Amino acid sequence: MNSNASDTLLLTSAERLRGQACALRANLLTNVTQTILIGSLMMLFASDVLGYSPQKIASVLACVPLLSLLRFALLGPIRRAGLRKALNATSLVRMTVIAVLLVVPASRMSLPLYMGLLMIYVGAFHLGPGMVWQPLLRGITEARDRGRFFARQRFWFTMVTSTVMLAVPWLVGERISELQYKALLLLALTGSINFFWWSRRIPEVRPSASDTSTSGGSWRRLAGVVRGSKLLRKPLLIQFLLFPAAFPVYVLYLKQILHVPTQMASAYLTSVTIGMALSFLLWGRIADALGFRPMLLGLLVLNIAALPLQLLIRPLPAQISGWGGLDATGALSMGVLLLYGLASGALGAGTGIATTSIEHHHVDPEDALEAMNMYQLINMGMASAQMAFAGFWLGKVASATGEHYFLGGLLHLDGVKGYLLFCGAPAMVAAMAVVATLPNARPHFGLSDFFSCLTTTALRQIKAERRVRDEDEETRVAAAEWFSQHAGPLAIDPLMDMLQDPSYDVRVAVIRALARTGSPLAGARLRELLQNGQSQSVADHAAWALGELRYQPAFTDLLSALAPSQPHRVRAMAARALGKLGDLRAVPQLVITLQTAGEDEHVLASACRGLIRLQGTGHGELLFTTLASLTDREERFELMEALCGHFGLSNEWLLRFARAGAMRQGLEEFVSHQPARWQSARAEVATACKDRNLAALQRLMTSAVAGLPEARTAERALNTVLQRAERWNAVSIMAAAWLLLREPS
Repeated sequence: MNSNASDTLLLTSAERLRGQACALRANLLTNVTQTILIGSLMMLFASDVLGYSPQKIASVLACVPLLSLLRFALLGPIRRAGLRKALNATSLVRMTVIAVLLVVPASRMSLPLYMGLLMIYVGAFHLGPGMVWQPLLRGITEARDRGRFFARQRFWFTMVTSTVMLAVPWLVGERISELQYKALLLLALTGSINFFWWSRRIPEVRPSASDTSTSGGSWRRLAGVVRGSKLLRKPLLIQFLLFPAAFPVYVLYLKQILHVPTQMASAYLTSVTIGMALSFLLWGRIADALGFRPMLLGLLVLNIAALPLQLLIRPLPAQISGWGGLDATGALSMGVLLLYGLASGALGAGTGIATTSIEHHHVDPEDALEAMNMYQLINMGMASAQMAFAGFWLGKVASATGEHYFLGGLLHLDGVKGYLLFCGAPAMVAAMAVVATLPNARPHFGLSDFFSCLTTTALRQIKAERRVRDEDEETRVAAAEWFSQHAGPLAIDPLMDMLQDPSYDVRVAVIRALARTGSPLAGARLRELLQNGQSQSVADHAAWALGELRYQPAFTDLLSALAPSQPHRVRAMAARALGKLGDLRAVPQLVITLQTAGEDEHVLASACRGLIRLQGTGHGELLFTTLASLTDREERFELMEALCGHFGLSNEWLLRFARAGAMRQGLEEFVSHQPARWQSARAEVATACKDRNLAALQRLMTSAVAGLPEARTAERALNTVLQRAERWNAVSIMAAAWLLLREPS
């Protein structure tokens, strides 16, 4: 890529996509490299080969992150030189450190030398990826796709990590050897070279000339960011509260307290990685669809619920060396441990996506370099303190407190489990309280939407999304129908994108699918569609869908759509939708529509339905007069079904109409299927209906209404219009149905 093309304030869509592809490739082996150099595999090497105690390992890891302080001395120079140059230079340093670790034998690796190499490696990481990676990625992503991009990135590098970690338990026995770790270091070197190669091709959003300040100006800028950045307020507090919920030397706890051999501890790490990899398919979509608040709240609830699983993990016999030595109790413990690993990996992956979304939401793009680095510095300090505390707790407290069994030995509690349950869980509850006060990026969604997302299969969701851009029109319609059948929060964004489809049939299917989501977000988009004068071909469907959604903000738009200047279909659907909204302010306009001479019958029937929903038969005479005037059989049929619902009558006779061919015949068929005693009690009405004897029906209706309370205005309005009738019509059939099917007095 031409570097000049990328040195602009804004990137084109094509540049962002190319940058995302390069970033994905650059990061494929990053997690593997970190796990080998300063992660759990390094802990196993330091313990098994170098012979360091847990406290010494924790002290090494606790001191190393303090090198992140170097970042702030170099903020100005790096801003002026560019983010990619920082990545290139530090990548070379990290590759050199790995090469030295490969060459120097373990027997010559003193603690000062080993710690010095790790400090150089981590210092180069902090001044490179740790410092500029997030600001660099911010330039190649947008708010609408950031969650999915980070999920894709983490999914792919976690899948690679999972593949490596799956092989580790088979390569490592009870203890990791020096040769085995050297092989892993060679893989780490490959990962560093891969990062160097692809990161050079990521486009960079360069600052304006006014932002490339002097060193003194950089410190003043940093001080201003510290004072004003929202990132350093609630998001930082959330991170602080989440630290007690983790135990960073958990793998050492497995070895020291639970006597889990290295091979089995590696299997646990593998299960964690697999849980992360499999869940990334879902978390990115949830982050973009719901926003970070409901997602993080839901994940914290699940994290708290998963903690008690650890009580089922009991210590293994100290002499056990492999899987073959497990008895039933040990097999149960290892099974629960692997299950807990899968759960904690999946939930940790989602928490990472959610907190990253919070971080990007609360940072100003122009101050991203300073704000994100200050945020990371404070996090590193907390991580350092957490690491030191975890080493102290494991070595001094957990070992001294002993073990406790409950429920006949089924449940096991020790110092580490007690810490996670009685300190970690309350800390997560406190974090939830803070998260609940954050403004969500997508305010229409809540905690219940998060749990509804978990019921959608991620693989099927991905498959459906791919069909959205299929060349075949029927395939796209089928995709819209699939989203309609799985009308959860994850379906909304793909459906809204499909509203731009060139096919009318696809757009109609999409609008109907959006109507089933129940989402205010879908309502807002459909309201825009109704307002758009260029979308008249689907405006009637949009109006109908707004009614299905009960989207109250669209009231004035639907009222405007009822105006005589609008197409008949749009007016009819607007009238129906206004009825479903339940706003009585629509009643006068619906009444005017019914009183307009020469009005379209579909509009009239729809206005009647809207009025019935809003006010019952408060304008009963107008409703029944309109019913009598309708000549279209389908319009009469639908309106009478609505009236049956209002009167509380069975509509089975109308359902028989489809076979009988006429509503009167449907009513007669219904009567013929009733018991003889029922027919006998209503024989006079049935005869009047069969003979189409209007005078007899009018007499029977007047007699029945006379005995009703004054409040029964609907029946009185029906009788009034019936008495004015000069021939048998739809009002006569409605009156006969009421006389036959009404509840006895």
